[in-house]
Amino acid sequence: MKRISYISLVVVLLSICGCESAESEVVLPQSGTTTITVGIKQTKTSLGASENGVRKILWSSGDRIVANGEVSDEAVLAPENSGVATFNFGSELPYPLNILYPASFYKDATTVTLPAIQEAGEASFATNTLPMATSVTAKGDIVKLSHLAGVIHLRLKAEKGAKPTRNNEVRKIEFWGNDKEQVSGDFTIDYNSVTLTPTSQKQSDEEVAVRVTGTLTLEEYSDIFIVVPAQEYKSGFTVRVINSAGHYMDKKKSSGVTIANGDILKMPEMEYIPTGTLINAEL
Repeated sequence: MKRISYISLVVVLLSICGCESAESEVVLPQSGTTTITVGIKQTKTSLGASENGVRKILWSSGDRIVANGEVSDEAVLAPENSGVATFNFGSELPYPLNILYPASFYKDATTVTLPAIQEAGEASFATNTLPMATSVTAKGDIVKLSHLAGVIHLRLKAEKGAKPTRNNEVRKIEFWGNDKEQVSGDFTIDYNSVTLTPTSQKQSDEEVAVRVTGTLTLEEYSDIFIVVPAQEYKSGFTVRVINSAGHYMDKKKSSGVTIANGDILKMPEMEYIPTGTLINAEL
């Protein structure tokens, strides 16, 4: 009879600060009815939906983690939103445990792969794009995941006086570091320090993009979130907004910036005013 290991993620509730104000809100993908607040080793921020000014991490049905290379069954969500999700494994796992979320990012014992394309969520970042990890020394230790990435928060609306045409149909948001930092592809992971180290020399891994399906309005801003690796961007970064006609607008942060684990960097609110056109753009 096979033995089953259980890992429970325990509640630690933290308020958000970092680069946004206390009133700012980040809503995570919500397909389940049970929530878990994920404790992090850093005390300055925790990403999640806003409930009376407190952010939570929401677990969803179908979520999986990896522990020592083994993929869990789908999360067993605790009743009545008690804030605990249990992940079952089909074998007895030896300690220490190296744990990664989401499971789809796992490549091997020391490597994770961050996707080059993220699908935008409604007032949220895409499902399964916010990596978290931890190392658990012994059975019975509290499991607290730490963030491996930060979030770029954009607020866009149509140019004043613009007509509702294809020019306002945003299809893709691209992000890259101005010093060609790696932002997607393979990274070496250290589960003890919860850090990622770039390993790729591929030019394609110097960019990450969010695919968007939505039309900008004149009256309200649309919130778009891009998950990017926590690291120093020595010469700042560039965000490119592309519409369904291939017209684009670039917004740059020219000075160096360090995006720490769990940071939300909110860019200034902006009107979408294209300044160039891409030929045969892949949208």
